[in-house]
Amino acid sequence: MKKIIDSYFDFSRTERRGFLVLSLLLIAFVSAPSIYHLFKTKPNTDFRAFDKAVALFETKSNQASNNTNASPSQEEYSTKVLQQQRFTFNPNTLSPDSLALLGLNQKVINNIVNYRKKGGRFYKKENFKKIYSLADSTYQQLVNYINIPQKEKTRPLQASFRSNDSEEVTNTPSYIKLVSFDPNTADSDLLLQLGLSEKVVKVISNFRNKGGKFYKKEDLQKIYGLPPAQYQQLAQYINIEKIEKKKTYTNSTKETTNKYPQKKEAPLAPIDINRASQEDWQTIKGIGPYYSKKIVGYREKLGGFVKVEQVKEIYGLPDSVFQKIKPFVKLSDFVKKININTCTQEELGKHPYINWKQAKIVINYRTQHGNFTSVADLKEVGVLSEELIAKVAPYIEL
Repeated sequence: MKKIIDSYFDFSRTERRGFLVLSLLLIAFVSAPSIYHLFKTKPNTDFRAFDKAVALFETKSNQASNNTNASPSQEEYSTKVLQQQRFTFNPNTLSPDSLALLGLNQKVINNIVNYRKKGGRFYKKENFKKIYSLADSTYQQLVNYINIPQKEKTRPLQASFRSNDSEEVTNTPSYIKLVSFDPNTADSDLLLQLGLSEKVVKVISNFRNKGGKFYKKEDLQKIYGLPPAQYQQLAQYINIEKIEKKKTYTNSTKETTNKYPQKKEAPLAPIDINRASQEDWQTIKGIGPYYSKKIVGYREKLGGFVKVEQVKEIYGLPDSVFQKIKPFVKLSDFVKKININTCTQEELGKHPYINWKQAKIVINYRTQHGNFTSVADLKEVGVLSEELIAKVAPYIEL
């Protein structure tokens, strides 16, 4: 029997070593968790804020049991609990999560976010307390932390001037460009660019059309509707070419030179409004350098006139003048067209009948739906009226 047992449990030296190593590995594996905890450092948790919140809650609970009417609202409680989380903030840009850290409840946060999505802005601290559902006590706690950067508001130049000379002129906005100009020759676009109102520009145009001249800077301030402060702003940019005043009759010689401008005679033949130069236009009575430049410039933007009545579209041209020149003009078929299937947004947006936004929508529609097969397809775009399509049709090709 002993021999049988020895035959099963007798191990060689190599087997005994292997058994020893395996035993050590098993002991190390079982002991590893206990050894790991001996070297692991536990972080210290600061429960002071939590303890304060619990203490405040217990205090309010006791007060509520004594007087149910004196229980604080949820918003006031949340604000006091989170009172330690105060930081400077801009209500125009602060995220909803950060608003919550200030102690605002979800209803107030939603009201602020919706107000900003609709384009609303806070320009001063007092605007913030107008938010619906925001308690006045909460606003008083946060008002010292509100920091709204002040941005300079721009407005048209003519709105900045006062009739009172004693008041200062505000800074000129960046989109008003002050350059040297001659009030005797400056066109309407340049005058508007200088910040003059349309009413003042029209008065200047009428003054010049009636033969009026500016001989010195001070003459401009006599224009009706021009604020004195605005004249002072523009005075340094006025550059008037020297003009010889017209001579009048004298008792001794009774001679005169150019007291009245020489009257224009009707042109021998009607001028072609699609090919006439500025000089050609000036041969017609009632058309001077100003209107001739405007007519030729507008014709170039259009791509040519398709009917004589389009001349009436010139800005500032009185209908009475158009009726006088109508018998002395003719129309030729000379129109530059725009390929609606290949043009860019810039090319289409430069046409006087189509604004930049409409051009962008038309090009986007073409990109999404493919080329137009006829001018009538423009109706599908949705931003062009039938009347506008009819006006622009002569300038469109496929």
